[in-house]
Amino acid sequence: INLTITSLQSLLISLSHLCQYKASLTLDPDSTVFTGESVTLKCEITGNWRWRYQWYNKRGDRWSAVSQSGFYTVNSTTLTIRVNAVINGDQYWCRGESDSRPTSSQDSNKVTLTVRDNHNATLTIKPNNHVFSGETVTLRCDIQGGGDTEWTYSWFKNDTIVHTSNTSEEYRISSVTLTDSGKYTCRQDRSDNTTLKINDAVTLTVSAEAQAVLSVSPQNWLTEGDSVTLSCEVRDSSTGWNFSWYTDNDKLLSDSSRGSGGSYTLSSAALKNTGVYLCRAERGEPAYHTQYSNPQPLWITASFSVLHLLSFLMAASPYLLSTIILGVKSYRAGAPFSPK
Repeated sequence: INLTITSLQSLLISLSHLCQYKASLTLDPDSTVFTGESVTLKCEITGNWRWRYQWYNKRGDRWSAVSQSGFYTVNSTTLTIRVNAVINGDQYWCRGESDSRPTSSQDSNKVTLTVRDNHNATLTIKPNNHVFSGETVTLRCDIQGGGDTEWTYSWFKNDTIVHTSNTSEEYRISSVTLTDSGKYTCRQDRSDNTTLKINDAVTLTVSAEAQAVLSVSPQNWLTEGDSVTLSCEVRDSSTGWNFSWYTDNDKLLSDSSRGSGGSYTLSSAALKNTGVYLCRAERGEPAYHTQYSNPQPLWITASFSVLHLLSFLMAASPYLLSTIILGVKSYRAGAPFSPK
C-alpha cells in the first residue's frame, strides 16, 4: 500500500510539473515570410529545468520530428529553417524533454508559416508627381503583406539618402522648392536586416509658382438672358484642384462653385452681373493656393425689342410716339403724311 501511495504521489508531482512547464514558440521575423528568406524559431520553457528541445513539423496531413540537416539548423533553443525548406502553410511546434521527472513539458503553441512573393516597395507621391514651389509633398512607402514586423523606412533622392524613419512610412516635405526635383526611391529594412525592398524610381518635378488662367465662352459682351461660362485651369497641371470664383474687389461670389469642375456658369445673365471676374485654385493639406488669375470683364447690356422702344418713347416723349404711330398708319394707307 505504501508503494502504491508513493507511486501516486510521484505521479501527482510529475503531473503538477508537467502542467507548470509549458513551451512557448516565437518566430523571427514573424509569421509572414518573403520568398528567399530563412526563418528562426525560438522555444522557451519557464523554470531552470535542464531541457532538451525537440522540434516538430506538420506539412499537409503528415507530421514528423525535425533534426539537424541540410534544411534545418538546430542550436539549443532555436531552430533555423533554411531558405529551401521554407514552405507556405507548414506548421511548427516544440517541446522540452528531460532525463528526470518531469520527463517532458507540454507542447508549445503551433506556428504556421505564411510565405509571400518578394515584391518591391511601392512609392506614391501626393498630391501629384508634378507640384509647384511652396506646396507640401508626401512620399509614402508601402509593401503589401508586410506582416507585423517593424520596418525601418529610408528615402533616397538621386541615390542619396535624404530621410530615415522607424516610426512612419511617410516622408513629408513642407514648402518644396525647385531643388527638391529629382528621382526618388524608398527602401524598407526588416528589423533582423534579412530583407531589403527597393522600389523603382519615381520622378518628382517642382515648377515655379502655379498660375491660374481664366477664359470666357462664348464672349465677354452679352445681352440680358444670355448664358456665359467662365473656365479656370492651372497652367501645366490638371489634377486635384478645387476652384473659387471672385468678382470686383476680390469678393468671393456668394454662389461660388467650389469643386474640381473648373467652370462657373451664368445661365441667364443680368445687368447686375456686369463686372470683372477672377478665379483661384487650391489643393493639398495644408491647402496650397495659386495666385489670382488674369481678370476677365463681362459687359451685360439690355436686350433690344419693340416693346422696350415703345416704353422708352412713352416715358420720354408722348408727342413723338404719337407722330410715329400716325406716320405708320398713313404709310400703310398710301396717303401723304405731314406732322402738324
